[in-house]
Amino acid sequence: MYISSRRDFLLRAMAGAGLARAQSSGTSGTLFDIEPAAPRVWIALARPAAAINSNAAIFEQSEGLVVVDSQSKPSAAAALLAQIR
Repeated sequence: MYISSRRDFLLRAMAGAGLARAQSSGTSGTLFDIEPAAPRVWIALARPAAAINSNAAIFEQSEGLVVVDSQSKPSAAAALLAQIR
């Protein structure tokens, strides 16, 4: 990861601290609320405490799931997959 300024460094550090705090403050490790949207379709809504995460769509197929997300970082995507499993 390339950090171009002190401001970028501080923003990334604060975001990381916020995510760590959100994960440890009563969220039980779940960063998303997964709700049905339509038959065989779910949405994963990022919890407000995890402000840097994005929402995702989950589609059930005959051979498994298709997860469409644009998470802010790989660890958020991994957390979503772990929550789905």
